This record gives sequence, structure tokens and C-alpha cells, in this order.
Amino acid sequence: MDIQEYMGITEESLVNTFLEVIHSQGVDFIKKQSLSLVTEIGLESSLSLIPAIGSAISSYRTNRAIKNIEIQVQQIAEQADAIQRNLSIMSVEVRQELDKLFLYMLEKTVNEKQEQKIQYFTNAFVNLTAHSEIDVDISYIYFDTLEQLTHLDIKVLVEISKSPVYYYFNPDEETDNSFTSEQQQAIKSNLHRLGLAENEFDKTLGKDLEDSNAVMEEIRKAVIELQEFTSNPKKKINSIKNKSKAKVSKVKARDKIKVSKFGREMIEFFKEQEAVNETSI
Repeated sequence: MDIQEYMGITEESLVNTFLEVIHSQGVDFIKKQSLSLVTEIGLESSLSLIPAIGSAISSYRTNRAIKNIEIQVQQIAEQADAIQRNLSIMSVEVRQELDKLFLYMLEKTVNEKQEQKIQYFTNAFVNLTAHSEIDVDISYIYFDTLEQLTHLDIKVLVEISKSPVYYYFNPDEETDNSFTSEQQQAIKSNLHRLGLAENEFDKTLGKDLEDSNAVMEEIRKAVIELQEFTSNPKKKINSIKNKSKAKVSKVKARDKIKVSKFGREMIEFFKEQEAVNETSI
């Protein structure tokens, strides 16, 4: 029985069937069937119609896709026990939703250009099996966003998510210095564009403007009172209630990129963690 026959056993437990194949036939069996699996997923083959270079590109992509699937199958096999435990207490409806995301993850894996990122796709899927409820549309967004990130993007995202005292409480770890400050700045801009990071300048500037407006209001009132005093010298002039508030405050807004709420959610989505069925997404 080949991989296509195994994968067609049931549409209600695709993931479980996949794990059963790994358990009964072994990881090497699926690796040998990688070309068939890649074909089932629907790898782009139109390039083969282009003379000479099209065939070369198609062959390169196919080989890369097969290697990616082999890497991921090995990773899934290592987590098979945890995944099966979660599936055993998962409702049929949720398993069906999980099957959709399993195929979606395989599609992303097939087309991935960086082998180092495959682990993040696998982690994300394993983490999804730990949820008693799954929002497929939101999960698609997470997978799509992960697809747009490079391995270096992910490393910077994780790095900027750490608190200023992180390394103090984790002395065995060291700051990741595998990227230059110029690279980090460019990557932060990309993370900001994707909504995974936010600029503190935007938040702090609003407070600066609020403080400045308060000062301007005090000055406006003082000018009005002076005008009234000029026309009526007997009118009493009220002093500024809080002179310290009337001072022009320093601009505190600084250009500083930090991880956003969405960025932290993304890290939780793809980081390696124990798969225990207890939450929902």
C-alpha cells in the first residue's frame, strides 16, 4: 500500500492516519514516498513546460520540496506520541479542522526556501493539536505571516520580545549577535510592516501632544485674562493654578521598535513547547 492509499483511508482523521503510517511503516517509508506526497499537495509543475531552464527550475523545486517534507516528517515523528495523546481527546469536528491546517502546513513546507524555518511550521502544528478548539481562519493568518518571515526575521522577533532583565534571570543564555545593527534595523522595519512590532514613538508622541495641548490651554487662558485686565484694570487676574504644568515639557517620544501583541501571539504560535491539550485558539 503506497502513501496515496494510506492518505485516502479517511477524511476525518488525516493527521491520525499519517501518524499511523509513521508508526506502522516507519519514517523512511514516508521519505521514500515524498515525491508522491509532494505531487498530492500540488507542487507547481508548469515550469517544466519552459524549454531548458524551466525543467531545471522545476527539478530544483521538486528536490527542495522533497527534502523539506523529509525534514518535517522526521520532526513530526519525534512528536508523534504527544500529538496522538491530544488527538485521542479531541472531538471529531476539531480533528477535521486540524486536518485542514495539516495540509496547509504541508503546502507551506513544500514551498519553503529555508530549511531552518521548517521547525517553526512543525512547532506551530504540534501546538495546534494542544487546543480543544481551533479557529482555522486565524491559524491561516498565522501560517501566512510565518511564511513571509525569514529565519533571521524570526530570530530578531524573539530577541526583541525579551525583557531588559531577561538575560539577568537566564545567565546561561547569551544575546544573539548573529546579525549586525544595520540588519536588525531593517528587520525591525519589516516586522513593523507586518504588525509584529510597534514603534514606541507613536504611543509616546500622543502623550507628548496631550501635555503640550494642556500647556497651550493654560497660556491661552492667561492671554485672555491679560486682555481683559487691559480693558478693565480693576479685574482680578488669577494666577496659573499649577505653574509646573504650564512649563513646556520635553519631548519624550523616541524611535524605538518593540514587539507588538500580535508579535507575542506569533511567538506563542510557533515556539517549541510541550503539547498538552488544555486551551483553545
